[in-house]
Amino acid sequence: YYKNTLSYIVRDHLESQSGADEPLYPVHRLDRETSGIVVFGRTEQASRALSDDFRTNSVHKEYHTVLVGALPGPVDCHLPIMQCCRVDDGPTTTLRGR
Repeated sequence: YYKNTLSYIVRDHLESQSGADEPLYPVHRLDRETSGIVVFGRTEQASRALSDDFRTNSVHKEYHTVLVGALPGPVDCHLPIMQCCRVDDGPTTTLRGR
């Protein structure tokens, strides 16, 4: 059953690319509501440093999106995602991301 874990699958992929069987350290899961991306460290030292950065909120997050269709012009969003950038009278969402 452990072969179906994210850590195992990522480690197996990295090993197939580099040929090296190296440990992998899960560090942080980014924003479950947006994508659930998981950050891994490839060494204990990197893992500790990344964990400290997340714990102290010194990580800068920047989000990009894929749009199907066209906007009437440029949109620059500096507010929580779900409270800005309505281009027209389209539907809104209830998530509380940033």
